Amino acid sequence: ADVPPTGVPQSQEPYSQQLSNIADVTQNGDNGSVQVDQSGNNRAQIHQAYAPGEGQSATIDQETVPGDGTENYAATHQRGNDVSADTTQSGGNNRGTVTQQLSGNASSSILQLGNGNEAGVTQSGEDTDGVSSDIDQLGNNNDAFVNQSGVGADSVILQTGDSNVADVGQNGDSYSEVNQIGNSNDATVDQAGDGNDSVIDQNDVRGLAVVEQIGDGNTSNITQNNEDTRATVQQLGDMGQSTITQNGARNSVTDGVDGTDQGGVGVRQRDGSLRAISEVTQDGQQNVAEIDQGGTDNFSRINQGTAGGSLA
Repeated sequence: ADVPPTGVPQSQEPYSQQLSNIADVTQNGDNGSVQVDQSGNNRAQIHQAYAPGEGQSATIDQETVPGDGTENYAATHQRGNDVSADTTQSGGNNRGTVTQQLSGNASSSILQLGNGNEAGVTQSGEDTDGVSSDIDQLGNNNDAFVNQSGVGADSVILQTGDSNVADVGQNGDSYSEVNQIGNSNDATVDQAGDGNDSVIDQNDVRGLAVVEQIGDGNTSNITQNNEDTRATVQQLGDMGQSTITQNGARNSVTDGVDGTDQGGVGVRQRDGSLRAISEVTQDGQQNVAEIDQGGTDNFSRINQGTAGGSLA
């Protein structure tokens, strides 16, 4: 059975409480390579298609403990030259799907060592080269989704805590890194230009980080070291730099656009801005900071070390 671009849902058949490994492989191109290793209760589907379809490689390694009542599921659908996908699952009720439909030279890696994790990778486009996605889920009940197109898109997601969500969209030659060490964090990255760089570190619980980079050559770094923090960055110009460090608790965010949210860091570097630099550090609690930059070579720095401060 072929695997559609969105993956194939798990079987609705009742769990048998016995060893039940199922692997389905279809190859239509040249010089394709497939390796499936299963132990326990697992399901794997791999489809490597032609036109183009040469030098495709897919590996799925699955391991569960019989009697847990859960199974791992992995699906890989590939169309393109020199594309590779590696999925490793050790635990229960993990789900990993990879869809690669592009001209070639792309790679995807999914590692799931906990329980109840879900990872989905979609890589597509007619003019692609050097597209890469790496997802490591070492905790439980994490979700990670990556959608990439263009040349040189590179995404790295690490989730070591529980119940985290990361969603990355890239269209162009840009780099995104999301590290979720705590629990119940949410990170969203949208990159549409070239040469953009986004790094999000969420080290506590219930952090929210949103980064939008539409221009070229922008850099954003968000570090959240305490609970209930919110940070949003919108970079619409070129060669902008934004650094946000939240060391205190309950610092929330305004997005620099609608002004209706209560508190926090909101950085907006407007369309047409050039080489804007913004630095925000919040060491206290319940601080509010908002920055809106247009023009050329503007610089802003905000340090908030006491509770309940407000700057805009």
